[in-house]
Amino acid sequence: MHCKALADSAEAAEMVTQVAKERPMGRVRVSCPYAISQSLLVQILPEYMSTFSDVKIDLVTTNQPVNLVEQEIDVALRVRSEIEDSSLIARRIIPSPQSLFAHPEFILAHGRPTHPADIVTWPALSLHQSSGRYQWQLQHGLGEQFTLRYQARLVTDDMWMLKAAAIAQQGVVALPNYLCLEEERNGLLKRVLPEWQMPVGIMHLVYPSRRGLLPSVRSLIEFLVSRLPDAAGAVGIKYERDRGNS
Repeated sequence: MHCKALADSAEAAEMVTQVAKERPMGRVRVSCPYAISQSLLVQILPEYMSTFSDVKIDLVTTNQPVNLVEQEIDVALRVRSEIEDSSLIARRIIPSPQSLFAHPEFILAHGRPTHPADIVTWPALSLHQSSGRYQWQLQHGLGEQFTLRYQARLVTDDMWMLKAAAIAQQGVVALPNYLCLEEERNGLLKRVLPEWQMPVGIMHLVYPSRRGLLPSVRSLIEFLVSRLPDAAGAVGIKYERDRGNS
């Protein structure tokens, strides 16, 4: 307890110093899903740290829901269609469409489907769902909607593991389109039911409040807003710049 009190006192003193000097310094806690860390932040955070050498980054990677206040997170990246917590500031950054994918030979072996009902019995590969509901929402271009409930053969928070399992013909998986571009080009994965669309996730930059933001937190937010769209383009995510709030 004594050590924690000393650490808290040192951190408080550091916060006072950076506010007084209006210079980014000290520690910033960031939370994001694994895929965003591995595909986007890996391009951005080293550059930020070189630019702002007095700032320390504490990066928490998780696909599980995070309470920003309780877990003392300064900035979070979340992929949601909407951010429901009205107490948070949420800035829309990049749309991230997803699709169902499987190996071409897996599709051939199970029969090419024309409707989601055709794949209800297919082995499925899935991210952990904190709600406990394992289902995919699909909508046809003509307006029909279908909720596909499935029993997952593999459940993990690692999208790269899910992709590898799909390539190994172990099941069908829902993944962000950008994550499978190369495998599509090389014939290792193919979209299942391409006429049916899944909900488009929007990457949001989320933080508790604009008021009282430390210079270190503000500098990271603005750096991410400016760099994320180009980093997304580099990995194949098509986007339109949108710097407004959701």
